[in-house]
Amino acid sequence: MPPLPIVKTPGVCGGAARIEGTKVPVWLVVLDVSSGRSLEQICMSYGLTREQVEEALRYYEEHREEIEGEMEEA
Repeated sequence: MPPLPIVKTPGVCGGAARIEGTKVPVWLVVLDVSSGRSLEQICMSYGLTREQVEEALRYYEEHREEIEGEMEEA
């Protein structure tokens, strides 16, 4: 299965990296995980699959500085 893409679209979520097909920014998933929420809780809250949440976390690991900057701006 190919990775589920993370996209950036001007005017959607302030242009922040987000899970394709949603308005859920990567920084929000990261914030939820760092707050102690489980992947299952995050999936249920935003209507995401586990794969989408895991892809968002992989994106964060590869683009940490970018996502942390978006978190500061939010």
